[in-house]
Amino acid sequence: MDKQPLVYEKIFEVSCIAKGVYRISEFGMATCYLIIGNSSALLIDTGYGAGNIRAVAEKLTNLPITIALTHAHPDHAGGAFYFDKVYLAKADNNLFFKLLLTKPVRTRLLLSSPVSKTGLDKKSICKASAKTKFVPLEDGHIFDLGGKEITAMLTPGHTKGSAVFIDKTAGVIFTGDNVNTGLWMFVPGGVSIEDWITAAGKIYEYTYSLAPYGGHNDGVQKREDIAKLIEYAKELVAKTTKNKRLFKICSYPQEGDIKIIYRADKVLSKAKRKQQQ
Repeated sequence: MDKQPLVYEKIFEVSCIAKGVYRISEFGMATCYLIIGNSSALLIDTGYGAGNIRAVAEKLTNLPITIALTHAHPDHAGGAFYFDKVYLAKADNNLFFKLLLTKPVRTRLLLSSPVSKTGLDKKSICKASAKTKFVPLEDGHIFDLGGKEITAMLTPGHTKGSAVFIDKTAGVIFTGDNVNTGLWMFVPGGVSIEDWITAAGKIYEYTYSLAPYGGHNDGVQKREDIAKLIEYAKELVAKTTKNKRLFKICSYPQEGDIKIIYRADKVLSKAKRKQQQ
């Protein structure tokens, strides 16, 4: 389905990955998806907000567009402020993430990345807006696009409010950052490795029938890689007798393209920690 991508504002590349499903890549880093039905469309994630993703989405469809986020990290929620209403899991809708979504923080992240070499105009980065309303995304919420339904599933992991979106019509599950091969579990707002296993297992079950697409690069994911991540997580939990007291970033395994980068103080779940006390 992929053809030569269309480029907008020298920031976004757009390509069709399935009928009525477009991948929108911001600088080749943050990857968002627009799903178009007969009566409306759904935009999953909004990138850093370095360019006007709303304008790009509106070039692809003249139907009303609903916005939903896989989680609230700046590279996925920064462009939310181009819209009046955005769906986001309640667990990620807090003051801490709102501070991360401010323009100074997103600007610093972009300018400390390879994007800084693109000649990024800081003025083009959208400001946070108090007018944007974040609506609680509930587990099992169905977005009816007309002839196509997208189901949200809450999957606490990479953040406590992480969610995935299931498009059975196109045969795709959009996983955000929850099962990336370089899985970041050390970033703010995440759950323990042990708790992540539960959510990752739910995602993995869907990959028997649906193609997984993540939130970075070209988005393409492999179910065998997700299985390997879960295997590593189980090994890590089994080897951990007690969480470390101090914050320390570690990698398991230490080598290889598939790995979990985690906090040594957040391997075991709260339930397991209580059992050990």
